[in-house]
Amino acid sequence: PEPPTPTPTATPDAPTPTPTPFIPECAGDCNENGSVTIGELQKAINVFLGLQPLSSCRSADADANSSVSAGDLVQAVNSFRLGCP
Repeated sequence: PEPPTPTPTATPDAPTPTPTPFIPECAGDCNENGSVTIGELQKAINVFLGLQPLSSCRSADADANSSVSAGDLVQAVNSFRLGCP
């Protein structure tokens, strides 16, 4: 008689890591240099309007919810006016 053929056993899938959201230190600081310029505000507005992708200015998404809202823009304007923390 032939020896029994081993039956493969299922390997449990490794859990998929949850990506950590990017939370900006300074809302609207697209190049992360510690200050917000008029050009960066324009870029944040363009992301808000859907004219540019979020990847062009991730810090425009101040609350890290994967979209730019009017509230995010207010925070970016405040960063421009008052400076970054």
